[in-house]
Amino acid sequence: MYRRVCAAVLLIVCAWQAARADELKVHANRLYLPVTINGVKAEALLDSAAEGTFVDPKLATKAGIKPEHSQTAKGAGGSTEVLMAKNVSIDAAGVKLTNMTVALLDMTELSKLVQTDLQIILGREFFDAREWKSTLPEGRSRGSTGQ
Repeated sequence: MYRRVCAAVLLIVCAWQAARADELKVHANRLYLPVTINGVKAEALLDSAAEGTFVDPKLATKAGIKPEHSQTAKGAGGSTEVLMAKNVSIDAAGVKLTNMTVALLDMTELSKLVQTDLQIILGREFFDAREWKSTLPEGRSRGSTGQ
């Protein structure tokens, strides 16, 4: 687990060529980034393993995001019903994501777990939006190419 966290941290930190280094915040071994969602400023937890982006309903209301239908979200912690919303825009670290579909998920319990007011989990769409490169320990290099 420690190696996975270190590798993820290296991948993300080394990738921010378009963003200032002081934009990233580390809290309880997790990385956070300031974002703008539908014009509202917020802070997002970066999760390269999340297949989608999740938004807390309180923030969704502030950002004018309206749910359209429900769906079952499945992850490492189990499954839960979420509301889905379309036409969401997120700007983060020079990456502009438009016409996104996001899941609305009450993050009250997750906020307790990560010891911060969790508003957004920024998932795979963010990482797929551009090329990210990193140099890992022992001189090995790995990279992923965006779409």
